[in-house]
Amino acid sequence: MSVLEKRGVRQIDALGRVVIPIDVRRSLDMKIGDNVEFFVDSSQNSVTIKKYVDSCTFCGSHEKLRIFENKSVCKNCIKKLSDIG
Repeated sequence: MSVLEKRGVRQIDALGRVVIPIDVRRSLDMKIGDNVEFFVDSSQNSVTIKKYVDSCTFCGSHEKLRIFENKSVCKNCIKKLSDIG
């Protein structure tokens, strides 16, 4: 189980935005323009924000991705799919 570390308190503005503190962004290597994912745990009344890393729809690989029908597919899975077709 991971340990949570409090890194400050921020206020939600009128547009629903929250600024992620610079020390948090630096520790997670988040840069301007990066995408993030949101995960909600209703039982804990919490939200987890993770830096988004694109991955293959089939195997989860992050390497050699291509886009097909708006889905990311790695070269290995493309080869496997072409072998069955």
